[in-house]
Amino acid sequence: MISRRYLAFIAGAVSIAVQTAAQAESWVTVAEGKPLVANSTQIQRLSDSIEIPKGEEDLQLYLTYTNGGGGAPAYKWLRIQSASLEYVTEQQFQGKPEFNMNVTGDMTWGGNQLLVTGAGPVGAKFNWILRTPQPTITSVSPLTINTGNNLTITGTNFCPHPRHNVVTIGGQSARVQSANANQIVVEVPEEAKSGATQLTLSVAGIPVPAEMLGVTVSAQPYLRNVSQAFVAPGNSFTIYGEGLAGTPQVFVGQFPAQIVEHTPTSITVVAPGDLSNLWNVPNLLGGPYWPIKVLINGVKARNTLSIESHDVG
Repeated sequence: MISRRYLAFIAGAVSIAVQTAAQAESWVTVAEGKPLVANSTQIQRLSDSIEIPKGEEDLQLYLTYTNGGGGAPAYKWLRIQSASLEYVTEQQFQGKPEFNMNVTGDMTWGGNQLLVTGAGPVGAKFNWILRTPQPTITSVSPLTINTGNNLTITGTNFCPHPRHNVVTIGGQSARVQSANANQIVVEVPEEAKSGATQLTLSVAGIPVPAEMLGVTVSAQPYLRNVSQAFVAPGNSFTIYGEGLAGTPQVFVGQFPAQIVEHTPTSITVVAPGDLSNLWNVPNLLGGPYWPIKVLINGVKARNTLSIESHDVG
């Protein structure tokens, strides 16, 4: 008796067979067997293994058995057994050049054994191919985003296990927060630079096809170093960093510093004169050391630097 589950597989396989024929470019081959060829007219007992790369066992998987084809004769009857998959009888395969199965969730990564029994003319050929629908991206949101924030990728045929979806933004790896078949949420890496950049996605080793998708990143400013570590109040010094384009605000301790010159990678300021009376007063860092805080367009830099103030008297 054929199980209800198997009948459902057959119904789904008919649909998949139609889609495969009409949209072959939308499918990716996960694994494909070498032909099992009859060397006599006697009953043949043959075996093969469907080897699946790790991660791809969690994708939608569709298996097609082929009897004959490519100029080779077909077996008169076939019977297929597997510990992982539904049993296929000779009655189910009889008279069909192909037999399609939805095997999503039935296979493991690594080897999945097939035992094939059949009979036919010498040279009769049996083969199989395992496919998955090509992953696609339909949208990315938001298209403009700050580093450290979450970005959502919407599409089809993603892997539901986050670790098997690999995303890069501007060439930097983005941490996948969550995933299902139609949506992936990632954190924009702190290392991503400001400006228009590209996003790439690969699902269980299968790259999203054609063009890479663009997003615009607003990187959190980063302070690299200062031109001098010892600064007298009222004297100027330069802060170097990345993501400094925009409107800057600089504070030395709690005191605002006058901006003298500004580029996307540097800000020259005057050390506040207020420090002249406080240079030897303990502060948050202790002693005469003062933290430098920078905001660009109201966004605080992700780190701080410090200078040591000197008495000018």
